[in-house]
Amino acid sequence: LFTNPEVGEKINILLCGDPASGKSVLTRSVLPMYPAGMLLGPDTTPRGLVEASEIADTGILVCDDFDKWGSEAWERMLELMQFGETTINMKGVHVRVESKVNVLACCNSDGDKLSRILPLTSQVPFSLPTLTRFHLIIPFYSVAANKYADIAASLVRPEESSMAEAVRRSIIRLREDIPHVKVSDQLAKNLGKVIETIKRSSMEKEMISPRTIEGSLSLLKATTRLRNKETAEEDDLAYVTKILESLYLQRKAWA
Repeated sequence: LFTNPEVGEKINILLCGDPASGKSVLTRSVLPMYPAGMLLGPDTTPRGLVEASEIADTGILVCDDFDKWGSEAWERMLELMQFGETTINMKGVHVRVESKVNVLACCNSDGDKLSRILPLTSQVPFSLPTLTRFHLIIPFYSVAANKYADIAASLVRPEESSMAEAVRRSIIRLREDIPHVKVSDQLAKNLGKVIETIKRSSMEKEMISPRTIEGSLSLLKATTRLRNKETAEEDDLAYVTKILESLYLQRKAWA
């Protein structure tokens, strides 16, 4: 939430998991917290994507049911994720549109139920080159029955909208107060070493690439900004390390 895409800090995240596990609910709940954002679904057209990316510039695009998108819009989205720009054919003229946005997408797993003991690469409906366009890929498991009471209570809380507005205001203020977060060369190298170590031990090593470093660096800067600091420190790196370990080593439930 607290990245600043305007200065090049972007995080593209894919939530992949079981049907009816709450992925869409979570992704949609993020939208009111962002200064700018758009929700896109399987019926998205290339032109609709371009228009949405212009509206959501420096904000977020939430992509529901990303595995069900049409091929042309899907390819334009991958281009936008990688290069921060995409093209569209308008009356025979190729128009290039720039947009600095975070992307939060969700998709169902290939099977009936996401397994904790198999690599995600064998359970998602995308090729490895597509998966590596995302900085972070989060497994999303079915909600345990003992959580149903908490879910029911959360659906009737009147303060949810005011909380989202408070987060939105905080994001705007912190981006204005701390547009750029400084990361020393040594801390950046330490982050790279963390990811190198994780890759050695992870069953998801195929998904861990230089793009993982790029996204993790944005995550480090966002963590630092959230803590109202201009310079990242070791404790910020430790927090990001815990997130990466939970994703790529421990495979904790994120539902």
